[in-house]
Order: sequence, then structure tokens, then C-alpha cells
Amino acid sequence: MVISCLHIHKNNLSNELNLNIRSYERILDFSKKIKVKKIIYISSVNASEDRSLSYSYTKFIIEKIISTYQNYAIIRPSTIISIDQKNKLVGGRNRSSFKLYEKFFKYNIPVPIIGDGKYLFTFCFLKNLVNFVLLLVDEDVFSNKKVNFFSGEYLNFVEFIEKVSLIKNRKIYKFFIPLKFINFLYLLKILNKKKIDNLFSQNICFNYNKEIESKIKINKLNELINVA
Repeated sequence: MVISCLHIHKNNLSNELNLNIRSYERILDFSKKIKVKKIIYISSVNASEDRSLSYSYTKFIIEKIISTYQNYAIIRPSTIISIDQKNKLVGGRNRSSFKLYEKFFKYNIPVPIIGDGKYLFTFCFLKNLVNFVLLLVDEDVFSNKKVNFFSGEYLNFVEFIEKVSLIKNRKIYKFFIPLKFINFLYLLKILNKKKIDNLFSQNICFNYNKEIESKIKINKLNELINVA
């Protein structure tokens, strides 16, 4: 069984935990009744024990629930992206997280970077993630493990944007937005603090990339730059 449920967001941590926990407890009960051989849970690289990050903390708690099953694999994918034949970058929520950045590239508009942009920003390609899930279905590997899934490239956000610009063969201009101004935008409710905090919270805790790369192909941005 492959589980990838929509996360239910709420205004407070208690409600968010209760709704999500109940959903997964029922899934687990059903799995036990029909004797599912293995549960593959697609989590998030942002899973965290930090209670101030409601999304990340809820993901962490759900992982603990899944890990009580007799045979499971927890995948923590980084930002999921695709780059099509026209070198258009898509990914994130509803495949539209980079829609605005595409306009920046197209019209040579300076790209805004939150803070200094030197926070870890890992990613994975959608087709690689699909192949990894299929591997876990077909083979008894990575049983009862939490596995971070990413390209293997440790990049910060500035480096990520610069590599994408090289793939597109376009010069980019950047401007950096001070965190004090970001905090001001929080107060005005122009920016969502939870979403920005998740951007800062990426942390590779379980890196099995060498073992994964021995079994499936993992694409990297550097390879696309060389092709371009």
C-alpha cells in the first residue's frame, strides 16, 4: 500500500494534529485488518520535532504512527520538481510554486531572495521519486527506515536558482529581502509565516543516497546544465 494523503492545515497545532492523526490511525487499522504487506508513506523533508512548525511537527508525529506498523518505509522527499523539454521549471504545491519565478526568468525581472538565501534547499525530480516508490513496492529494501529522498546535491536556495538560470541559458538578477522586512509582511498578513518557516527547516537526517543510486537513476541539475 502506498500512502500519500493530503495534509489538513488548521489555524492551531492541536486541531491540525487531531485531524491528521485520526485519519492515519484509521488507515493503519484498515491496513492491519486486510493484512497489508508493507506501507509506504510519503512524508516530507520538513518533518521536525519542533512544535512551533505545525506542518513539520504533524508530519513527524504521523511518521511515528506509521513506524508502529510491522513493515513500513517512510520517504521524506525534498521539493519535488520537473523540468520539461522547454526548460520550464514546475514543482511544489499544485505544480505552481515556481510559476512566479518563471515570469522573473522570462522578463529578466530581478529574482527576490528571502534573507541571504543560504539556507539548505534540496529537491528531487518527480520521475525519480516515482521510480523509487516502485522499487520499494517490488523489492524488500529500506524496510522499517526513514529515507530522505533528494538529488544528492546539497544546495542553498541561491545556488538552486543560479543553476536553473544556467539550464535556461538566461542571466539572472537577484535582490535580497531582509528578514526584518519579511517579519513586517507577516504582521500585515501579506506572507504566510508557516510557509516561510518550512523553507528554512529542511534537514537531511537519513541520507541513503549512495544505496539508492546503486538501484535507480537519480538526476541532478548539473547534468541538465551540461546538456544545455
